Amino acid sequence: MATTFILVKPAKVGEVVYDLLKARKVKTGGKGKGNLIGKLDGLTSAERKVVDDLLANGKKVEIIPTSTQSGVKTLDFLVNGVKTELKTLKNPNINTGVTRIQKGLKQGAETVIIDGRQAGLTTEQARQIINRATGTYSDNKIPGKIEIWTNAGLITYP
Repeated sequence: MATTFILVKPAKVGEVVYDLLKARKVKTGGKGKGNLIGKLDGLTSAERKVVDDLLANGKKVEIIPTSTQSGVKTLDFLVNGVKTELKTLKNPNINTGVTRIQKGLKQGAETVIIDGRQAGLTTEQARQIINRATGTYSDNKIPGKIEIWTNAGLITYP
């Protein structure tokens, strides 16, 4: 469990000075603070949220800079050294989820994270996305790892 201090009130209003004797110690759900390499500049709010969640779970996240070459797509992150692409869903459409998995893997990702939390994606819909994506490959095996994040939990493949 990570420990977070919540500062109850400042020692002086208008200054960034806090009295740590007035802070409360609370337990948070993460395993600890991960390690961030790179800059958050240029990330969307959805990407920042995922990075924050990965860090809260003790992951090492390296932000891969966007390519300056026209038409060249780069991966988003290395998570614990694994090439990772993040795809965010804006609505809980199963076909869109399948397409996002395919595009992420075509970009060279070893892991594709589909963040369906904002879209309200259910765990059942996440399972349907994985089942349909599996059927789009000739050997019925997705050539990478998939994580689909829902508000109810994480669905993974394999």
